[in-house]
Amino acid sequence: MAQPPWAIWAAICGIVLLLAGCAGGGSADRLTVFAASSLTDVFRDVTRVFEERYPNAKVTIVYAASSTLRAQLEHGARADLFASADQRQMEFAQDAGVIDGEPVTFAINRLAIIVPVAAAAVASLSDLSRDGVKLAVASAHTPIGVYTEALLRRIAADPEFGPTFVAKIRSNVVIEALNVRQTVAIVEIGEVDAALAYRTDVAAGESLRAIPLPDRVNVDATYPIAVVMESEARALARQFIELLLSEQGRAILERNGFGRPS
Repeated sequence: MAQPPWAIWAAICGIVLLLAGCAGGGSADRLTVFAASSLTDVFRDVTRVFEERYPNAKVTIVYAASSTLRAQLEHGARADLFASADQRQMEFAQDAGVIDGEPVTFAINRLAIIVPVAAAAVASLSDLSRDGVKLAVASAHTPIGVYTEALLRRIAADPEFGPTFVAKIRSNVVIEALNVRQTVAIVEIGEVDAALAYRTDVAAGESLRAIPLPDRVNVDATYPIAVVMESEARALARQFIELLLSEQGRAILERNGFGRPS
């Protein structure tokens, strides 16, 4: 399977993440948030509102795959909040003792087929199995990768599609990216015809669009957030969570395509 063309860039990002983690925390008016990469756009909006509400606060957000962020926390990286794209990585963090208290689920997301606006090769789920279609997915170690596998299992069990259909989709996967933002970027630069990613990943741009998946096979992605055990800005961290759960916070989430948890 082909490797992403930005391996060097990914390595640099890992170094930046480590440095950011080492520098994070340590002040009651500075908040460091480790957040899933799919939250990049919405957390930018939330941070702007938060810093307007608390003028003395300075928020730094480090984005990466939830699995990468969780591993960094377990290896001593400093942060005040951890926002994961699934419950599994949060549970791993709890088991490792790096989370303080119970996580709160603040948003839900759904998967979609991401294609260029002017895409000709892919117009529906059925097209993903056609010969010659090039598809990108995220690593199975990431939340979006886990959700993608769950989606494919549901498609395989659906009488309209079945296991052979899914086998053809798998044979069309040419790239596994490190996280969901890289997966979408591969589509944007034209290396593949489509990607399986979150529907929210097209909210910020005009070059991509999301093709909905049938509800009966789609999966819900849940986003929990929790205070990190070693946080020195617990009060500020809780205020950030309160904003996310407020009507203003929920409105920001919905504008960016996220749903409310039930």
